[in-house]
This record gives sequence, structure tokens and C-alpha cells, in this order.
Amino acid sequence: MTVLLAQVDIQQFFTPATTFPTFGSLINILIKNFFVLIMILSFIFLIFGGLKFMMSSGDEKEAEQGKNAITAAVIGFVIIFAAYWIVQIIEFITGVNIFNPGI
Repeated sequence: MTVLLAQVDIQQFFTPATTFPTFGSLINILIKNFFVLIMILSFIFLIFGGLKFMMSSGDEKEAEQGKNAITAAVIGFVIIFAAYWIVQIIEFITGVNIFNPGI
């Protein structure tokens, strides 16, 4: 017997995104997505600063703006990366699984 795509019950594979068993599971998903979003934004700002620095054409003011954008992007990346690893260390020390509490 062949199963057509229209006959597959997708609810067994996907759960609605609006149902969370606990408030903690909602926060868990938000934190995971926040880390990813901030890392992507940091990468975009790093590229933007590099392009601004390369296209400054010798203009000191624009070159300085590019350098500042690169510096801010790297500092932001380091802060978010450190925050992620601090959470990982807390998970290891306490034994509490913060990023995957068993949704």
C-alpha cells in the first residue's frame, strides 16, 4: 500500500509552535534563538565594518567608522560567545540541562 503525501498525518512530526508545556520551555527556545540571531547580526556588522573600511578611499573619518564597527562587532561576538560558554559551564557544574530541559 502506498501512502500519498496528502495522507500523512503531519501532527506526528510537528507540534504547533504556540504550545509550550512550561514557561521555562518558552524561555529556553527564546534564548537559543536569541544566541543564533545575535551571532548572525554580529557577523553582518563585521562584514559591514570591513566593507566600510575598505571603501573609505583614504577618508580618515570613514576609515575610523569602519574600524569602530569592526571593533564593536568583535566585542559583541566575544560577549555573546562568553555568555553561551558561561551557561554551558553552569550546566556542567550544576547538572541542570538549561538549553534542553526536556520539552
